[in-house]
Amino acid sequence: MKLDSPGQDDVYQYGTVCRIKSSRSRDDFIKVVFSGICRCHVNKFYELDDVNFVIYQIMAEKFNIQVNKITIH
Repeated sequence: MKLDSPGQDDVYQYGTVCRIKSSRSRDDFIKVVFSGICRCHVNKFYELDDVNFVIYQIMAEKFNIQVNKITIH
């Protein structure tokens, strides 16, 4: 999917929490390398100053893992 301004209807209700390992831009492209941490469910979608955010719930119980706290920098 390629959208300049995605909205709430363009975001899946389930996804993956990821850790960004590296990013770089060149010309009109951005390359991002990331690794998946765990599955999540999007509870709320909102926009602030033209930036999209979500509030999500970690679905650790379905994958039999224990997650205490995840911080993504």
